[in-house]
This record gives sequence, structure tokens and C-alpha cells, in this order.
Amino acid sequence: MKTLEETHYVQSLEEFIKRCDQEPVTLNWIRAKMPPLLKAAQWPVKTAEVVRVIGVGSGNGIMDVDVLKNVVKECPENPLHCVGIEPNPDELTRYKKRAAADKDIPHARTTFEWHNKISEDFEMLLPNAPDCRYHLIHMFQMLYHVRDMEETILNYMDKLVEGGLMVITIASKDGNDLLQAFEDYEATLPDIQELPAQNKKRYSDDVLPILRRHGIHFRLENVSYKVDVSECFVKTSKAGKLLLDFICLTNATRVYQSLAEGNRSALLNSLSNYCEYASKGEMKLTLTFDCITFFKGGDACVKNGTN
Repeated sequence: MKTLEETHYVQSLEEFIKRCDQEPVTLNWIRAKMPPLLKAAQWPVKTAEVVRVIGVGSGNGIMDVDVLKNVVKECPENPLHCVGIEPNPDELTRYKKRAAADKDIPHARTTFEWHNKISEDFEMLLPNAPDCRYHLIHMFQMLYHVRDMEETILNYMDKLVEGGLMVITIASKDGNDLLQAFEDYEATLPDIQELPAQNKKRYSDDVLPILRRHGIHFRLENVSYKVDVSECFVKTSKAGKLLLDFICLTNATRVYQSLAEGNRSALLNSLSNYCEYASKGEMKLTLTFDCITFFKGGDACVKNGTN
């Protein structure tokens, strides 16, 4: 995925995270939906056997730690081995501190393996030994950044134990007001085909055909969250400019600051058409992501009964 200069991209991403509730919404999903999924997964029969978990694109570890605590509840006596993969060294440091400070993790029987790498570099390190497989692999909002989604999914799928669980979250087009706002905005640009897109936004619609092609039965759940875009409408707001940069970058158009003045106005007008006004006057947009889960070699129910 092509990005802005890395530092600016990270700043714009942090601004987006600060102004949306995607993290707490995802945590709520983990706490409500992971326990039954974990009960259905294949775990070691012997309590002396190590339970292995991989988090791909771990960020600051907020999701990884919560998932691990759910695994602890499911396997209360087993030793645990948790792999964290994150290319941003600052985020990986935050993850290490978060894990070390969490009292619900049984540190005496838990080992961590940290990789300051992109997924593709880690995939080359994955062992081929049949006795080194993982029971759970999760990818929260990270498939946007890999070179080849199909290769990445299949590489990790290959390293799951039979009956092992994979969890993927990725943006959805279903019920996504931000996507609709951008489609309206792009309709105002007669020369849209000449705008050099900085990246092509990936959605669950890009993942599902891969799973179907390989006969993988999956569960799909659509989850909505809100982002406060009020600052985007304040011309002097640095936060608003960062947020608009991130919104533009991840919706297949130019960075906000490179747009012509008339196009900026058209974009803001389109965003305002889909905004909800909260109790304190904040302007909020609804976004959605899909939670895709499947077991290696297992059958699962699928949204609307089809896949």
C-alpha cells in the first residue's frame, strides 16, 4: 500500500484513531464474540502442550492483549506463546509495556516473541516443521498494508493447526457513510480518471473471493463505529487537516492538501451531507468493518447462509 511520508502517515492515523471509536468497538466485539469462537477451536489435549498465538500488525497491542486474555480463560493451565508482528518500533514498545503491565496474563507460563517487521518479512521466517503450528492467528485492520492479500492469508492459514482459528477485520462497504460520501464527491470530478490515486482502498469484498476460491468456509459480521469529523470543517485546525489527509489517503484519492480549492469544498460538502449531529454538536460519520472468522479444515455458518 502506498502511503504518505511515513511520519505524516502515522500522525494522520493517530488523529483518526483519536477521533473515532473503532478501538473500543473492536474490543467490545472481542469480548462478546471471541469466547464462543475460541470454544469451537482446536486446542491441545495435554495441558503441558504450548498454545501458540500470532498477532499480525499488532500496533500498540491493545487488541492482542485482550485476545490473549480470552485464550487464557479457554486454556487456563497450558503454557502460552504469543507472537507480535509490528513494523512501527514505537507501537511495538507500547505493546511490550502493555503486556508486561497486564496482571491477567499469567507471565510465569507465557512467553512473547517480538518482530519489528512487516508481515512479508515475518512470513519468510515461519517454520515449516509440522509440529510448529499455531492455534490462533489474528489480523486486525492490517490487510491494507500487505503486497498480496491472497498470499498472506494462505501463508498464515498453512501455519494453523487443524481446527485452528483465524480472525480478520477489514473495512466494509456495507453501511459505510464515509464511502458513500466519497462516491458522491468523486461524481463531481469530471476528470477523476486522471487523478493519480495514492492507494487503492481494500475492503472485505476483496477478501471474500479469496476465501471462496480456496473453499474456506467463513463467518462474517458487519460492525459499525463513528468518527468525529468536526475539526475537518475548521480551516485553521491542524488536527482537521491531518484527519482529512488520512480520510483521503484511505479512500483512493489525493491527499487533502494536494486537492484544488474547489475540490476541497466539494469533498467537505459531501462529508457534511452524511454527518450526524451529536448532543454536543459534534459532526460524526458512520463507518463499518467486517469481522471474518474461519477454522482451518472446519465448517462455519456464513452471513445470509452463502459464501
